[in-house]
Amino acid sequence: MYHVTIAFEPTGVPLDGRHVTGRGLHGLLFKALKQVDPTETDWLHEHISPKPFSLAPLYTEGGFLAGLRIGTVSPRVAQLIVRAWDWHRRQHHVPEHRPPAFPRG
Repeated sequence: MYHVTIAFEPTGVPLDGRHVTGRGLHGLLFKALKQVDPTETDWLHEHISPKPFSLAPLYTEGGFLAGLRIGTVSPRVAQLIVRAWDWHRRQHHVPEHRPPAFPRG
């Protein structure tokens, strides 16, 4: 099983989670993937249901969209997603993010 978590950094006003839809999240994912690898994205989009991945939005405590968590058992899908987000990160000059360790309590 592969898990990919993508954290978003707002460039303006954060997106209120009440306005986020499953269809919109899938559209965001496929648009981002297609910009990097149209052939693999078409394969994934045309894959019979159920698709070989799951997609879950991540929200802040205030209810704003903070990122996406994608799960898959397919290395092909995982590689496509990682390649795409790495490409987008470099295109937009976003430094690689490493989450801080949880404080010990």
